[in-house]
Amino acid sequence: MKSPSDPSTVEARLAHAAENGEQVEVILVVRGKVRLARGAGGRRWRMRVEGQRVLTFPADCVVAATPVPGRDRKQ
Repeated sequence: MKSPSDPSTVEARLAHAAENGEQVEVILVVRGKVRLARGAGGRRWRMRVEGQRVLTFPADCVVAATPVPGRDRKQ
């Protein structure tokens, strides 16, 4: 049996929820550099994910924010 976090299981669950108009809670783990978004009409945050587009979100959607050690981390 596949794990609940297996990508194909998640894809099927999201597709089912979309098809049925269900409201779901989605928990994402995203790594990238964060900045305050400009012109968003409030306090939204902007994160560029390596190799992908920019994600914007309000702080009340964040469960945790932890530093990730890396080569470009400021000391």
